[in-house]
Amino acid sequence: MSEIQNPHDQFVRATLSDKVMAKSFLENYLPPEIAESFDLETVEVSQQSFVDQDLQDHHTDLLYQVSTTTGKKAFVYVLLEHKSSPEKQVAFQLLRYILRIWEQHKSSAKLPQVVSLVLYHGRRKWNINREFAALVEFGQEKIYAKSTPNFEYFICALSKFDEEDLKGEIALRITLLLLKHIFSPNLKHKLVDIMRLFAEIP
Repeated sequence: MSEIQNPHDQFVRATLSDKVMAKSFLENYLPPEIAESFDLETVEVSQQSFVDQDLQDHHTDLLYQVSTTTGKKAFVYVLLEHKSSPEKQVAFQLLRYILRIWEQHKSSAKLPQVVSLVLYHGRRKWNINREFAALVEFGQEKIYAKSTPNFEYFICALSKFDEEDLKGEIALRITLLLLKHIFSPNLKHKLVDIMRLFAEIP
């Protein structure tokens, strides 16, 4: 596993690597139709990281293996985006990481499904196109559709959530609240409210 660069990464990874927290995160922050296609009781956390070494200051990743409701193996790749504003090239970076996951399964009859979820905690709105084809000249035009690889990643942008709207296990909500306010000048004041949640943990 790659060395963790950001000081809060260890806390985030420790939380999202816990199986109970992973299940809670996926069922609450994946699109409902995707979450419902998985048997989240089967979720397993991989210790592998696929992030390029020169990008470790900006990205942390987690890979979850999960069975679909039909018994097929699939993966959810979560990329934690540390930049305070949206990264236009994230779809390109995700494609590279997905290919690395598929490389490990190229001997299979079919490659497993990989769903990508970007966890973004910057303060600016994520307003860029989430389709890979949007990065390619004419990539979204119909006549080039068959010659242009394409996928769309999902986004969990914490800036759009009010604090009371965050869902899931208490430890997960604490982690997401910390991420939500990590760039805020009022972080010290927010920590008081965040620490109150610890009292609710059994």
